[in-house]
Amino acid sequence: MWINYLYLSNLFVLQLRQSALKKEDADLQLEMEKLERERNLHIRELKRIHNEDQSRFNNHPVLNERYLLLMLLGKGGFSEVHKVRV
Repeated sequence: MWINYLYLSNLFVLQLRQSALKKEDADLQLEMEKLERERNLHIRELKRIHNEDQSRFNNHPVLNERYLLLMLLGKGGFSEVHKVRV
């Protein structure tokens, strides 16, 4: 009887610990996904800044005496898209 009680109490403790570890694992997985998203955003921003620095319009803040180039939004094979103020 005493051995059975010890077995059940140890089993209960192990189940509690397993449950806590599963929750901790799930929390860590969510944190890892969040950090991966942030990392990807930083990489994208670094690429945008690099492309902006390499832009052929980098030295021309005003285009056609009308458009003030604020920032590069994207770059393709033969084109660049800038955020402008008229």
